[in-house]
Formats: sequence, C-alpha cells, structure tokens
Amino acid sequence: MEVLYQIYQDEMDTASVALLQTSLPTIIAGIKEFFAQIQPAYQGDISLLFCGDATIRELNERFRGKTVPTDVLSFPLLDLKDNEGWQEEMFEEELGDVIVNVDQALRQHSLWDHSPLEELFRLLVHGMLHLLGFDHEESREQAERMSALEIKYEKLIHI
Repeated sequence: MEVLYQIYQDEMDTASVALLQTSLPTIIAGIKEFFAQIQPAYQGDISLLFCGDATIRELNERFRGKTVPTDVLSFPLLDLKDNEGWQEEMFEEELGDVIVNVDQALRQHSLWDHSPLEELFRLLVHGMLHLLGFDHEESREQAERMSALEIKYEKLIHI
C-alpha cells in the first residue's frame, strides 16, 4: 500500500506546516496500520491533501454547496458500503482522496481534548472511513457505528 500526499503549505499557518513536517512519518505509519487492521487485503493507494481554509472552502462549496471551510473531505473512488462489496480486483485500485484542513485541526484539537497530532489523525480516520463506505449522515445508527470505529482506530497513532 502506498500513501500519496500533497501539502499546500503556502496557504497554511506556520504551526500547521511545522506539525506536518514533524509528524508525517507517524501519520503515514498510522494510516498503513489502519488499513492493515480494517482491510488487510487492501494493497492499493490512498491520496491525501493537507491544506488550509482557502482550498477546503473552495472544495466544500464546489462539491457540497457549503460556503464555509470544514475540517475534512473525502472523495471515494470505489463503490463500497460499510467496508463491504469488495471485488478481488478492487484490492489493488486507488481508494480515493482525503483532504484535511490542518489549520482547522489546530483550532479544534482542544475541543476533543486531543493533541494537534491526535486531532489530525482523528480527521484522517474519519475521512478514510468515508472512503470505505461508512456514512454518519445516513442514519443515527450509522453515525454511532462510525463514531465507535473512529474511537477504535484513532488510537493507532503512536505518539
């Protein structure tokens, strides 16, 4: 499995850039461990974009019709439902894109009583669960299930 990433550091706060520079190897290791546990057969790629408010606001408006920045967006490429529906050929395909607003992660980490790195990884887990077909907006039961999975898997980051 390969984790592809791009950093739009020109639009991010200095603290956000510093967080990524020091924690990217830890984040990538945590993502690989996440997939090793939730879908061990998956060997494809996942693409990450780390950005600030401007890019995520634009994407949020274009794809969701919301004119405010958000913390994370996901764009799945495979048609999965609750991590089910895998076909053998899918295990090598790209799963999709997760876009994380690092500036927002730094602003909101204390709301969850997390370190900035823990919050960044929490957002990545949330986005990756969406790539696997989980959807908290579908029903209350789905939201509870996704929340339980987030709590379980966000502990994979070793800090």
